[in-house]
This record gives sequence, structure tokens and C-alpha cells, in this order.
Amino acid sequence: MSSNWSLIRLEKEAPLAIVRLTNPPLNVLHPQMVAELDECFTGLATDPEVVAAIITGDGDRAFCAGFDIKEFPRMMEPGAAEPLANALHAGLGKIMNLGKPTIAAVNGLALGGGLELAMAC
Repeated sequence: MSSNWSLIRLEKEAPLAIVRLTNPPLNVLHPQMVAELDECFTGLATDPEVVAAIITGDGDRAFCAGFDIKEFPRMMEPGAAEPLANALHAGLGKIMNLGKPTIAAVNGLALGGGLELAMAC
């Protein structure tokens, strides 16, 4: 697993893995964060030291306030929205099917895609 992620942080406190969303101020979802979460949970699925995972947001204002509205204009371009939606749903599927208990430690707002992320746990 990568340690070069910029929008999430993985902390291992055996036997737990804590995945922190680190996109201040509201930990909004971004295409890069979606890719980082996918990579992270792919690795956690096969990590024998991890028996459970916790997802939380940095700060106390928001767990995840949904998708970054600054990305909406780019998503309106022909053919742009579907690949991103597919990637997000594939990533949520990895969380739902992790095979290990996953807890959403909701510490503030959980809106839109952030609520979907919490419900995947």
C-alpha cells in the first residue's frame, strides 16, 4: 500500500486500521480520494495484521460532506461522469465486501457521497 496518498491517511494500530479522510475543511470526495480509498481497501483486504477497519474524517466538522462541487464542471464534460461514478461504486463495493468489520466513525456532516461511504461500512 502507498504512503504517498494526499487525501487519505492510513494508521495501523494492530489489529485495527484507521483510514482518515484528509481533505479539509469538509473532507469532500475528489476523484483522487476515490482512487486512494480503492487502493487502500484493496490492500487492507489481504493484510493479515488487520482484522477491522475504521473510516473517519479529519477534524470535527465533517466526516465527508459529499463530492467536491469544484469537480462538477469537469464531470459535466461528455463521458466524464460515468467512469468516476463507476470508480466510486467499485470502491464502495470493496468496503462493503472487505470481509472484515468496517466502522464509519462519523464525526460531523455525512452528506451525499459521504453518506454513501458511511453506509458502505
